[in-house]
Amino acid sequence: MFRIFRLPLSGLAVLALLAAGTGCTTTTPPAATPAAVPADFGYLGSISLNVATVDVVFQNQPARGAPYVDAQMPLSPAEGLRRWAADRFKPTGRSGSMHIMVSEASMKETALPRTPGISGYFTRDQAFRYDGRLAIEVVFRQSEPQLTGTASAASSRSLSVAEDVTPRERNQVWGRLVTQMIEDIDARIEDALRTDLAPFARR
Repeated sequence: MFRIFRLPLSGLAVLALLAAGTGCTTTTPPAATPAAVPADFGYLGSISLNVATVDVVFQNQPARGAPYVDAQMPLSPAEGLRRWAADRFKPTGRSGSMHIMVSEASMKETALPRTPGISGYFTRDQAFRYDGRLAIEVVFRQSEPQLTGTASAASSRSLSVAEDVTPRERNQVWGRLVTQMIEDIDARIEDALRTDLAPFARR
């Protein structure tokens, strides 16, 4: 069974114990021109886990409003994590759980300085920089035999776009950033499942 939760602020303490504008304006990418972002993360393969459930728990609300652009993205960092978790981890056990605790999943937009004066008319400046950030902790619990295990992973990626970027090109940059961050996170968790968390993975 695969489930996704949003954690109310009152629940943070419980899970912690258990786990021991700028003057420039931006163009909102139209929904009719999505970029080529991955429909899923099945290309990474699936990992069978010796647990009965896999939960994704967002410890904070997804970022909304300037300077964050998550709501405009075809595939936001938060949605990317949901798809990754659903595609990558297959619960095949009779008991136990895997909690993916998401402490950060965001994409921030920063307007970059433009070339002033007459030179600016002849210069193709980089107009915006996008800074993505993902941070998670996975928490495993198994009752028979009684086992617990944790591993954390984080990734930050940045790319800039030119002032004449099209909506499709911007979407492609966003998709590339999210995919790269997911792959960074995935490599760290896969390594943990081969070593410290090996009892929770079925080979």
